[in-house]
Amino acid sequence: MLAYEQGGHVSDVMLREVTKSFGSHVAIDRVDLDVRSGTTMAVLGPSGCGKTTLLRLIAGFERAEAGSIALGGLMVDSPVRWAPPERRRIGIVPQEGALFPHLNVARNVGYGLSRAGRRRGRVEEVLALVGLTDSGSRMPHELSGGQQQRVAVARALAPRPGVVLLDEPFSALDAPLRTGIRADVVQALRTDGATAILVTHDQAEALSVADTVAVMREGTIVQVATPTTLYRRPRDIRVACFVGDAVVLDVAINGGVASTALGPLTVRRNNGTVPPNGTTQVMLRPEQLVLDAEGTPNATVVGRDYYGHDALLRLRLSDGTAACARVGSASDEAMDAQVAVSVLGEAMAFDEAQ
Repeated sequence: MLAYEQGGHVSDVMLREVTKSFGSHVAIDRVDLDVRSGTTMAVLGPSGCGKTTLLRLIAGFERAEAGSIALGGLMVDSPVRWAPPERRRIGIVPQEGALFPHLNVARNVGYGLSRAGRRRGRVEEVLALVGLTDSGSRMPHELSGGQQQRVAVARALAPRPGVVLLDEPFSALDAPLRTGIRADVVQALRTDGATAILVTHDQAEALSVADTVAVMREGTIVQVATPTTLYRRPRDIRVACFVGDAVVLDVAINGGVASTALGPLTVRRNNGTVPPNGTTQVMLRPEQLVLDAEGTPNATVVGRDYYGHDALLRLRLSDGTAACARVGSASDEAMDAQVAVSVLGEAMAFDEAQ
């Protein structure tokens, strides 16, 4: 079996021009996507953008009406070929663990294994990967929600599938638990060498656990990048605002410099080039806005969102523009306080405001 390669790297998942409609609604519109072997990709987008439909197409629960899907070098969906889900070597972790309530943990995990596989100790191996070494004899109702999701991941990994699909598997967990569980699950996937696709609407989740992130919007993939690139060089204003807090300013640019209420800003496009003269929108991240105790006040504090480790200070600039600055948790600016704000680094412009 030949593996497809993209940019010198083996791709376990390859989609080309994949399209899927439901009646007159185009859910997936000519999507191209490559997931490199042994990596985790997050498909990030708001509800209704098509990300779950994309997962179902890869799994074989839906059939594409155009385009092709290849898994591990084998064509599984095209105009002339379609492989059912059971022939695709896919492991699936749903939103809820969906464990068999009448089987203990070990039997849940070993359900898809051959007898030889169970004898070789694969059940114990994957339970160790997800941190449940001594839980094989427990029943699902004896487990917490987080433990049930760990078992679901172990069950998906047990047959050594070509690809593991995770459909918002942490969304039902409490926030403090979610962070630890998803870090452990992703570490288990990497330790086992699995190729994984995680569907999520949670920007922090996508940026913190994935090797690459594919941003979906209205049935299309608008950007695929590493988390760092996606955050620092988003394709457009909409992506910038979706993957993190953003300060968007309407400006006039002349010679790569914009005059703003925050002072003159050096502006670059996301590809590093100088934008042409004219009016446009530019983007700053809140951590680029810093309070200057010695400066001339140019903003008013209108709100504060406290997160413990830091805080987001909501501001109204002297020209009336709304902005926000990420500050330390010890910062204690009062409501309606006049503050001086300066900017670190460059502002980002895009080819066109969106």
